[in-house]
Amino acid sequence: MRSVPGAKDVYPEQISGAPYIDIKINRTAAARYGIDERMINDAIEKGVGETNLSVTIEGRRRFPIRVRYAPQFRGSPQALGRIPVMSAAGAPIPLSQLTEITEVQGPTMISSENGLLRGTVLLNVRGRDVGSFVEEGKNVIARQIQMPAGYYVEWSGEYENQQRARSRLLLVVPMVLIVIFALLYITYHSALEAAHVLLAVPFALTG
Repeated sequence: MRSVPGAKDVYPEQISGAPYIDIKINRTAAARYGIDERMINDAIEKGVGETNLSVTIEGRRRFPIRVRYAPQFRGSPQALGRIPVMSAAGAPIPLSQLTEITEVQGPTMISSENGLLRGTVLLNVRGRDVGSFVEEGKNVIARQIQMPAGYYVEWSGEYENQQRARSRLLLVVPMVLIVIFALLYITYHSALEAAHVLLAVPFALTG
């Protein structure tokens, strides 16, 4: 969009860049120790997330009682790999032997609209009208970007408001003309005279 004349202050929303820990269960290793996925997921939830044990009541307020591992036992992939999971034989198996634990980059925030994920490019239009800018922007995107399946582009902001107003006018103006014609017909009792008055409007616009 920076290459389109009139585009100023182009700023793409930062989608990725946040660190995440990705844990994939090794089903073959889990089956070898007689451990099902539910037990592994429970161990991960207790280690990384929180487990609700109960609720304490203080007056009219309720507070959940939650437990999880201390930061030194869950602060890194190596520490998470040492979380014990009890096997069918009763022996503790380190989580690293049952899963693949890696650090990955992911979205800093997941934005959605109308139930769909979205990313935003913000910009201002200077020195030209918004309509022609959007038309040229659509052509540039169509030429330079091959959108993956399921992806599409929508234009919002001032352009969207203009399109909404245009659609409304396409409905309102004919209705107004019909009402005016009806009033003129009631006044002159002649469809021909009412048509003469309305036909004068286009000629008046030339002035």
